[in-house]
Amino acid sequence: MRGTGFNHQMKFLKFANAFEILSSFKVEFSIDKRKIVARKAVEKSGTTL
Repeated sequence: MRGTGFNHQMKFLKFANAFEILSSFKVEFSIDKRKIVARKAVEKSGTTL
């Protein structure tokens, strides 16, 4: 599914659920430093690692 934008949309829905539905103040991701593609995907969503 590369290049479809599916991953980005799923992360957006997770953030929306966390902040709007659950009233969270913070969301944390735990990503292995060796998984460069996963780290780039999370950074692309506007987060900081």
